[in-house]
Amino acid sequence: QTLVDVTCASCAFLFLVLAELTVGTAMLIDAAGGRAGEMWATICVADAAVLLLPHFVTGTRRGWRPTALRERIESLEIALRVIESFEYPACQIQPMLHVVGGERKTPTDARVFIRFPDAPESFLGLQFQVSINNVKGTNYPYLYAVIVARPEFGLMRHLSTIDRHCQRLLVEPGDESDVDVVVIRQKTTKTSGYHTNATAVRRIARSAWSAVAAILPAG
Repeated sequence: QTLVDVTCASCAFLFLVLAELTVGTAMLIDAAGGRAGEMWATICVADAAVLLLPHFVTGTRRGWRPTALRERIESLEIALRVIESFEYPACQIQPMLHVVGGERKTPTDARVFIRFPDAPESFLGLQFQVSINNVKGTNYPYLYAVIVARPEFGLMRHLSTIDRHCQRLLVEPGDESDVDVVVIRQKTTKTSGYHTNATAVRRIARSAWSAVAAILPAG
């Protein structure tokens, strides 16, 4: 509870009391001063509003608003709507949240991992991730896809197939923690490309899914 937060009962009560006192004072000035009193009463109300209202309408409590997390989720939702239209290959979608904190854990990041139950065990899946580029206080989400497989799958042998399905996108092979990865992302320059709008997200999602479908053995 605080006396300068209109979301609290004590503050609302104090606000009403001060409002009544202000109006009462203005009425007394008006009644006692004739025409001049009307002018001074108006000034009294205006001054009270200028002096008091900022204390009640600034610094109010708000629910936690994780802007960057919301923007990540919005990009992921666009990607998921794209892959919903594909019937092959069968998949299992696993949303993932990264949380920090003690008893009250706070989510700070979101990603989606897609598994393919009919694929070889060595093929781990497809992941969509979103990084946030902040430029002069404005967030720009940047979605990219990652194909993940164990070395025995031979992911690197399929690079030409992946490239063919990811035209106008950057395909980057690599390895991390005993797995092979292929990152599919929007091309960037020193000054542009670090924001994936809805159109770019759809293109990345569609291309990554098509690439996975092409490199998996036919069921």
